[in-house]
Amino acid sequence: MKTVSSDDFFLDLTQLSARSGLSKRKLREYIQAGAFPAYQPGGKILINWRDFRDWVECSKIEVCHEMDFDRMVEHLLDETKTTFGTRH
Repeated sequence: MKTVSSDDFFLDLTQLSARSGLSKRKLREYIQAGAFPAYQPGGKILINWRDFRDWVECSKIEVCHEMDFDRMVEHLLDETKTTFGTRH
């Protein structure tokens, strides 16, 4: 017997658009590009919520912390000095 998790359900484009905030047109573009799987039984496009959520989570943008930003700036300045030399 297959165990079904609480996020293992299908949404049509209208439902997914309302839930995700993305337009139906944009969702169709992502489906055409193969970003996440879609199914079309009887002509209606369906997307598994878990598949969509997994795709969104893989698109996460990492935010730099202040300390990381400071280190990044120092590194870039050091590289600039090495590449172009230090001017006085």
